[in-house]
Amino acid sequence: MNQLNAFSTAREQLTALRNGQVTAVELLESAIAQHEVLKQSVNAVVVFDLDRARKDAAACDAARARGEIMGPLAGLPVTVKDCFDMTGCPATAGNPLLMGKNSDCEDAEMVTLLRKAGAIVWGKTNVPFMLGDAQSYNSIWGVTNNPYDISRTAGGSSGGAAAALATGITALEVGSDIGGSLRIPAGFCGVTSIKPTWDALSQNGHVPGGPGKTDLLVVGPMARNIGDLRLLWRVLSGSVEDRNSTNETGYSGNAAIGDTVLSSYRVAVWTEEKSWPLSDEAAKTIRKAGQVLSADGSTVKEAKPDIDMALMVDTYLRLLCGIIRHGFPPILQCILKTIKGCMCAISHRSKILFCFSRFAAYYASSEEELEKSRGIRDSMKEQSSAFFKDYDVLLMPVTPSTAFPHAHGKNKFTRPYYVDGHRVPYYSWIYWVSFATLLHYPVVVVRIGTGAGGLPIAAQLVGRYGSEEKLLEIAERLEILCGGFIAPDMGSLIH
Repeated sequence: MNQLNAFSTAREQLTALRNGQVTAVELLESAIAQHEVLKQSVNAVVVFDLDRARKDAAACDAARARGEIMGPLAGLPVTVKDCFDMTGCPATAGNPLLMGKNSDCEDAEMVTLLRKAGAIVWGKTNVPFMLGDAQSYNSIWGVTNNPYDISRTAGGSSGGAAAALATGITALEVGSDIGGSLRIPAGFCGVTSIKPTWDALSQNGHVPGGPGKTDLLVVGPMARNIGDLRLLWRVLSGSVEDRNSTNETGYSGNAAIGDTVLSSYRVAVWTEEKSWPLSDEAAKTIRKAGQVLSADGSTVKEAKPDIDMALMVDTYLRLLCGIIRHGFPPILQCILKTIKGCMCAISHRSKILFCFSRFAAYYASSEEELEKSRGIRDSMKEQSSAFFKDYDVLLMPVTPSTAFPHAHGKNKFTRPYYVDGHRVPYYSWIYWVSFATLLHYPVVVVRIGTGAGGLPIAAQLVGRYGSEEKLLEIAERLEILCGGFIAPDMGSLIH
């Protein structure tokens, strides 16, 4: 396939397709072969639609040969997270009860957009049960391992997506996020993602979900590098039209590394928050990224939005649990309401945030309590919006540490999680991702360094509403200055 390899960018593959150096069928078979040699060690792609994909790839090649107008992703093989319905291939969301259900489903909106752009959608990537964890494993498809250390998690819930990107199985992915599910896997696997402004992209066909729009939930693109991420963002957000031109990608973002035009960005760096764990290497790497931007011409200060962060996390968890409980059986909802008073009393005395009694109380929140939390959120949005008038971006950690070892104990509250040798609550990974989720801000995640054991360290770039393009611009600069994606040791993964 000419000079292409598994880690060629999406843009390089599209150029080769356009120039007749490779066919869509060849690219598809190469992607499938890459999965085959990695399925035992990584287990990223778990659901397949190969018959349709092969037909679509052949049809794409025939259309190109006839000189037809091609979409911006024409012929590119891609995968999506197993939370999106595909025609005849419903999402399982890692739940055995959903196997075989809704087999007459139609493509989710994001899948429709990929196909309209000409992409060849051939498989779906692994997730935790009902997307409810920072690790991707379930009783149907098994465990997805981190490509940089298979004894560790790839993250969740878009863990299979991130692992597939990091190992060259796919160049583009589409995931979702309600509690860090785009950002945590991207950080753990050293790839990139966008958590868009809430409601920027359609949730239709996402599982779990339902009619209407789910608060806090977003869907978004993932890629190995910012240039490809920008391409997919523009396709999904509707800013790239199908066209037949010398540049089928439909935008001018194919500049070579180093060609980025620098603006002087206003950057706030946030690495300290009371009671929020953060490893020394993560904090130092975030601060170093700020220093690199400063040396490059940006104005960089240590700053954060002036809101009560403890109240912010409490508000986020209450609203999140209010959403999740809609999937509970009626009898469980009744039980939670019955024991609510006892659980509230216990959690109040314990002062522990991440414990069963506290979450049980959140799940049993009344509509009045939820409405009060929404009011608190509105006030915090107003306060934090003032912050983003002074700064273009808030540079902050994704998680307290690099990818942690697999921990699959049934009681999530007692699972071990260590940061710099100190045991912290398992759900501590919620802290750093909660701010942008609760307040609906867009985030780009990009790798900015390497920690102990060769594990990726990434940063969240948070910006004002609708600032995805600006965040991509800044992230691309950081990618250039800090090195960006580094492939794992593939020799250790191939069996």
